[in-house]
Amino acid sequence: MIVSVIIPAYNAETTLARALGSVQAQDFRFHEVIVVDDGSTDETVAVAERSVLDGLRLVRHAGNRGSSAALNTGIAAASGDWIAFLDADDQWLPGKMSAQLRALEQQPDAALCATGFETVDASGAVMYRYGLEPFPEAPAVFWKRLLRDSAVAKPSVLARRDALVDAGPFDESLTLGEDQDMWLRIAARHPVAYVHEVLLRVHTGAPSLTGRPLRERDQLLPMIERHLLALWGRLDEPEARTIRAERWARTGQNLASAQADWTVWAAGARLLANAAMAGHRPAETLTAIAKTSPPVRWLKRHL
Repeated sequence: MIVSVIIPAYNAETTLARALGSVQAQDFRFHEVIVVDDGSTDETVAVAERSVLDGLRLVRHAGNRGSSAALNTGIAAASGDWIAFLDADDQWLPGKMSAQLRALEQQPDAALCATGFETVDASGAVMYRYGLEPFPEAPAVFWKRLLRDSAVAKPSVLARRDALVDAGPFDESLTLGEDQDMWLRIAARHPVAYVHEVLLRVHTGAPSLTGRPLRERDQLLPMIERHLLALWGRLDEPEARTIRAERWARTGQNLASAQADWTVWAAGARLLANAAMAGHRPAETLTAIAKTSPPVRWLKRHL
């Protein structure tokens, strides 16, 4: 298997060496490692140039164009039959590639293989782990899991280059969910393999109270809706209704809990109410509206 690694990087001078080190620690020889510098203004380029990693190539954008553009540039530059993705602030754990190769030997028709992962905070403490238990969806219908849950972390993905090209480029209009959009396009056409082990460590930064939930509402939900409509003939009505309600509830909870102004809370409350009316845990969902309301939060702070 000929594998190219793509690492998009923007102002990643403090983390890129760690990411590159995690590639070097794999028990697999990669064809090339392509660092796409997305217009960094710090020492990211210098860090890449100092690396002694075999096969490293540096591709540069003149200015910051965003994650999707960097990924598209990397795919266009790659010559491997398979492409592995890694973010400049995350790291692969030892044995990741060998575990994925074993999974693909067992599932040779899969066009994409992902793994479980853990997220850690700035101190290195594990916040949560995901993907350790088998999913109910079969590999051929893994797109159903992706519709209801962002089950695939981009830096865990190993994908066939031809499947990526056939699916079309990453959507450069999206600043959230662009990777989930791509995995859905691939999974709608090909089986997906999944290694249920923690083989990726995702490092989280300081959370944005409202920025991400608002982008979930404005970008992620419409993207999922587009895929729901495209796959409508392969879903039954109860499945589609459940998926939509689960997404409304998750985004609504994130918005309503953002501790922002009435407008943001109201946007979340509307999504939670829609989820409840669609049958998603009505009592629990409606209770969440009350518990996250600004007056209740005010009382909790002052009592």
